[in-house]
Amino acid sequence: MLPTYSQKDSTAYQRFFARLYVTYKDFSKPPLKNHFEALTNTARFNFTNYNPLFRKALKEMPLNKNEEEEMAVKKIFERSFADLKTFLWVSNESVYEKNRDLFVIYNNYMCPCITKQVKNEDRMDVMLKAVQSCVADLTADTAFLSKLKDNAGGKTINELFNLQQYTFLFSYQNCDIVNYKFNETIWYEPVSTAYYTDLEEIKRQQGMNALKYFKGKKFDSLAIIFPGYKKFLPEFNKVLQVLKKAGIEMHANYMGHMDSGQEIVISFFKKEQDYTTVTGTAVMKVPADAFDSKIISLKYQVYKEPENGEERIMEIKEDVQISTEKINR
Repeated sequence: MLPTYSQKDSTAYQRFFARLYVTYKDFSKPPLKNHFEALTNTARFNFTNYNPLFRKALKEMPLNKNEEEEMAVKKIFERSFADLKTFLWVSNESVYEKNRDLFVIYNNYMCPCITKQVKNEDRMDVMLKAVQSCVADLTADTAFLSKLKDNAGGKTINELFNLQQYTFLFSYQNCDIVNYKFNETIWYEPVSTAYYTDLEEIKRQQGMNALKYFKGKKFDSLAIIFPGYKKFLPEFNKVLQVLKKAGIEMHANYMGHMDSGQEIVISFFKKEQDYTTVTGTAVMKVPADAFDSKIISLKYQVYKEPENGEERIMEIKEDVQISTEKINR
């Protein structure tokens, strides 16, 4: 049964997968130029904070004690790409039906050859070298070439060459080591990398918003992202005094996976030509690396000059991308 958005009783995961299926169907339309690119783009367009179905599926995915949200992301990835194997030919069914015998012959030779040379823990370049080596062996294998010719149905060399991406797709579907290594690559880039990029941006903005809401007396909005903010009113007031000063700017960083916990660190500084002088930092703690985790504490720290009396300055380089914002607008 094809996945669909319209099932009112469907789970968040099922709705997420329905969208992923539609995305893959679009990216894999013939002529299929690169099956790996189609799968990678499918992941990139779905495993993102900007996909509300992904956010909902994350909340629904059960986690064991001490497991972080990244594990939920990985569980969704592994489950969805396993489910997607059933639909890999959704845009190329006629190609599959007409050439299945050729794909089987190719995979029956290639998969054992690759499997002998590649282990799960090997780097991707080992896999790619194995593919090249096995292809070279196949082109010199008279038994394989004879069997391929007998089942080619009169296809020309160019026609057989044009089926190359489809033979790779068949191996991805039917050869365990090929499936594992390609999925492993997609998991690390773009899925896991994109997750942490989104997480860092969300947390930086969360910290900036907390200060904005307090300054603007939007306490209902502040309570949503920082439920216990009233316990830290003295710290907020210290920050407010800093924000009242002319020429003060700030930028936020998110520090995840720290021994002391996850922290949003907002630095306050004043520009002096090509340099900035740091005046202090506001450190907000969050309990976990998670899109929806709340702020649980705030501590403002005044910058103190080093004992040698040298003024701490930070050179702002144009090639460094950092979240900055004017306060006195």
